[in-house]
Amino acid sequence: MPDRSLVGLLAIALVVATMITGLTFQIKGEDYIHVLTRSVPETVQCQSQETKYHSIDFMVTDDLPDIVIRCEFLYRPPDRVPWQPWGEVGPGQREVILGMLDQLGSTVGVKLYSTDLIEEEGRTMEVIDFTDAMGLLVGEEMVKDYNTVYALEETEDGNISFYRGVRDFFFERDSCLSRIKLVRRGETIIYGGEEANGDGRPLDDAIPGKIRLQDLASGEKIHLEVEAELQWMPCQHGVIRLLRIDTGHGKGSLILDRIGYTEIPEDKG
Repeated sequence: MPDRSLVGLLAIALVVATMITGLTFQIKGEDYIHVLTRSVPETVQCQSQETKYHSIDFMVTDDLPDIVIRCEFLYRPPDRVPWQPWGEVGPGQREVILGMLDQLGSTVGVKLYSTDLIEEEGRTMEVIDFTDAMGLLVGEEMVKDYNTVYALEETEDGNISFYRGVRDFFFERDSCLSRIKLVRRGETIIYGGEEANGDGRPLDDAIPGKIRLQDLASGEKIHLEVEAELQWMPCQHGVIRLLRIDTGHGKGSLILDRIGYTEIPEDKG
């Protein structure tokens, strides 16, 4: 198994190098999805005893053979110091690493990473997901133990925010993510939790960050709801949820939701 620190260095080099430069387009498919409602918590606080929920309701607007719901959660670390010195990653390293992944991917016939550019209210965010590459390095069963999705956000004043996270429905699948609920055609499927009168499925049966549905009819509505416990979630200065619904007509547009943070109360004891 590769040394964890080396895998971490690959992750840092992949995203820190040339910031937002060099990526000028985002592939978008025709819109066959109409989002009805979506919700995320207003704030989250790590090491708390709270339970939080996030959800999305949407409708398909045409008959579709299948769709894939994809979800990623990223957080902004509270301190950049552990990732210094930034200067050790020179210009062009991003392209070198992505080129290496392209070569590796060509040998196995799989695209090992994805890149997306998001423009929102004067902010520009580049998201790089190399979960597939990490799966080859450490094994699919171990991917959940690593941050494999990274983002750099450039604001109008030139500041850069750094995010890291996972391709999943929340952080820390083994300790935070507690339940996934999917409602379709009046049928409810639950992964994890202690509900559904024993009809729930093990959480491990749910593929991290991905749900595939087949044979959808025009006008069909889907409800997805996720429950998470915050006691073991990473401490952070802000969280983003990224959702995308691919229809087979090209990549769906990324849906970005921001979640604020609550500082951990000081122990005055």
